Amino acid sequence: MQLREQKKATVTALRSAADQALSLVIADPRGVTASDMDDLRSQARQANIRLCLVKNRLAKMAFADTTYKGICDSMQGMSLCAFSMTEYNAAAKLFKQFGSTHQTFRVTTVSFEGQVLDGKRLDELVNLPSRTEAIAMLLRTMNAPIVKLVGTFNAIPTKMVRVLKAIGEKK
Repeated sequence: MQLREQKKATVTALRSAADQALSLVIADPRGVTASDMDDLRSQARQANIRLCLVKNRLAKMAFADTTYKGICDSMQGMSLCAFSMTEYNAAAKLFKQFGSTHQTFRVTTVSFEGQVLDGKRLDELVNLPSRTEAIAMLLRTMNAPIVKLVGTFNAIPTKMVRVLKAIGEKK
């Protein structure tokens, strides 16, 4: 059993992570072995995701004044919280990949920009483009009219040269 000071430290750490996180994914870790959990933690560190195994009551206290306060209603017992710190869908992608190889691992809730989604809607967050992919798509869209305009301006002299070449071959 945790001492009161340890619980306060846990709540403070959770609140800090929640304030900095872009999204939160909660899973039920029952049935996952310790070695598999270690692998998940190492993958999370590489993706800049903070993992916390936390009791429901402590999570309610920590998330009370954050954008994730609505997520506590779906938590039961011990929950594995994954906070995405740099890419909003990084934790969702990690949990989806981990859940595909571990049948007992189940995502219960997803929270993104104040919205609380059921764990069954995890794919919606996973399929969203990452920040770099979204920027690349935006730049491609912004670049398309310029490319077409240059192509149009380039077509006029090209057609002129072809016409002159055809006239020259005809004579």
